[in-house]
Amino acid sequence: RHRIYGAICILSFLPSLVWFNAISPVGPNADVRYRLDAWMHPPVKEPLADGKSLSYWASRAQNVADESEPAIAAIRSMGTNGLNALIREFQTGEGYWVVGEPRPQPWSVRQHAAEALIKLGTNSVAAVPVMIESLKSPDLNTREQAAEFLGVAGDASPKVVNALIQALEDQTTEYYATESLARLAEVDPAIVSQLAGVANGSRPKAAYWAMVALSETGQTTLPVLPDLIQCVQ
Repeated sequence: RHRIYGAICILSFLPSLVWFNAISPVGPNADVRYRLDAWMHPPVKEPLADGKSLSYWASRAQNVADESEPAIAAIRSMGTNGLNALIREFQTGEGYWVVGEPRPQPWSVRQHAAEALIKLGTNSVAAVPVMIESLKSPDLNTREQAAEFLGVAGDASPKVVNALIQALEDQTTEYYATESLARLAEVDPAIVSQLAGVANGSRPKAAYWAMVALSETGQTTLPVLPDLIQCVQ
């Protein structure tokens, strides 16, 4: 009887032992929380180039020219799928990962996506609406990246210019917004008049950075010399 009773007890505890083993961390990412996260967020299907994922190429876009140029060429070869995936990764911070491996840190994925979009230049103009909205992000790095991007996408529309002018009063984005406005002013000289208006306006911080942008546009500021003289006075 004792043996039978002991066997019953052992058998009754076996399911508990199996469950306990399941929740114990048998690997760096094998606990229940990771498995639940893996189930809720399956691996993102990214486009490939030369057998390597978008995340792979994006992580090399910020390197020296010998590495970044092939990376950007590979991303360009992915076409619209690659661009849309970069925009998604900039927004969500989630790139390619495999269950059982460490998930990519959101900040690094977003950083790589931002740098790749900036390097793509005018080929990434589809990301402009997302970047305008990102200038309002609570994340400092996201705002900074958005301000830098808007200067290289080649879109000098009023929405972009107005968003960058507003960003002149943000301590995080003021520098990149200034550089972007100076770059866009070379594409559309009408922006020079807007900058002169801001420089002559009642917002001291924005006025200062608008003047810095004007100082970088060279001879394109000639039409607004009267405004600049008034600022000096």
